[in-house]
Amino acid sequence: MHSTMNKKSTSVGILGGGISGLATAYYLQKTGCAATVYEQADSVGGAIKTTRTGDWLVEEGPNTLMVKSHRIWQLLEELKLNAKIIEANSLAKRRYIVKNNHPVPLPDSVLSLLKTPLFSAAAKLRLLKEPFIAASDEEDESIASFIRRRLGKDPLNYAVNPFVSGVYAGTPDELSVKHTFSALWELEQQYGSLFKGLLKKERSKDKPKRALISFTEGNQLLPNALAGQLEHPVQTSTAIQSAKFQDQRWQLRANQSGRSIQASHDLVISTLPAYSLADIFGSEFRSLSSIPYAPVSSLALGYRKDQVQHPLDGFGMLIPAAEDYD
Repeated sequence: MHSTMNKKSTSVGILGGGISGLATAYYLQKTGCAATVYEQADSVGGAIKTTRTGDWLVEEGPNTLMVKSHRIWQLLEELKLNAKIIEANSLAKRRYIVKNNHPVPLPDSVLSLLKTPLFSAAAKLRLLKEPFIAASDEEDESIASFIRRRLGKDPLNYAVNPFVSGVYAGTPDELSVKHTFSALWELEQQYGSLFKGLLKKERSKDKPKRALISFTEGNQLLPNALAGQLEHPVQTSTAIQSAKFQDQRWQLRANQSGRSIQASHDLVISTLPAYSLADIFGSEFRSLSSIPYAPVSSLALGYRKDQVQHPLDGFGMLIPAAEDYD
């Protein structure tokens, strides 16, 4: 719609001051666009929120960031956050999965895969078929369909299902593999096999460093750093009430700290939940309200070190749906 517009003079309004909205504004600014972010809360970050209570630092949302691309490492360097990065303890690299009421470490090597009680002997033999299974010619499929087709039932139930539940708060039967496990999807499309693709990727000389990280001041440091780099300050405590396209521009009406304000932009980008769009943009977006959003509750518990008998050689414990816990 605005392809003929000079990007140097393009004014962009971004709805939502979470990580998506802030990153969008940051990179648009690098192209010369004037981007303004509008955020309903009184601070940026969206679901990424860090609270400090006395000596306790609590993450109310995601507690780690998995960095596995050159672009993210470059972004952290641009934001001057390298000195504040904390990498997860290598001694705690195990992931525990519950089976038969007991935590079992997820296999992280061929030897541990052969020994793990998470998969039956038949399931382990089934994995040997993976390199010989033809790639799908479908445009997309569910995570469950993809994993079941390529790896079998046990890896789906006791590896992928708890991971999907922990990361996406969803179920493998309802999520797109192409858009959630894009790396696996691309391995099949490019190499015809996950195992073949992983072996070739492992030999790649341009492989970026992978690390599970947080920051000395908590994860909210990242959105705060992005907001601090924006030439136009984020408009916090600003709830967008309507967005209408009139006279070749988007007219925004908002409530900012109890007073009504208006703004005008050439382009508007929304990073808000789909169910909120109909009230802002009009009834033609009403159908998006049916998109499901999984509710997530976060509970933080603190213990003295002398109260913990476990060696703490793991990074979390997940319960598969197959264990039927309520």
